[in-house]
Amino acid sequence: FVESVTNKPIASLGFLLGSCCVAVVYNVVLFQSVGTLSSVGTAILGNVKIVLLLFLSSLILGELTGWSANQFLGCVLTFASAGAYSYIKATAPKPAPAPAPEPAPAPSQQPRLEGPGHGYIKQEGV
Repeated sequence: FVESVTNKPIASLGFLLGSCCVAVVYNVVLFQSVGTLSSVGTAILGNVKIVLLLFLSSLILGELTGWSANQFLGCVLTFASAGAYSYIKATAPKPAPAPAPEPAPAPSQQPRLEGPGHGYIKQEGV
């Protein structure tokens, strides 16, 4: 790291700032996905992300020829399982919505409380 910073300071700074920006965007997206998905959905999304990163980095760097059949099978199973989970989640019957609460009666219909401790003292003769 020190050698990189001393030899190419601008490139190193750009790499660090770019990495920080990507990390911020990733954290915002993760926060939004946790609010939208269930905990299981977020875990599945994390697994798909890791497998996709491994696959794409091997594809871009030309290392797919070194992959074994087990590695390809793992990718296929991960994507198929995530797709099956999404399909089951999307086609599952939705629970009936809870009934709406009854509205409060209008102020003129509410009983008036009298007596001490109720904020209204009945005065006789008034």
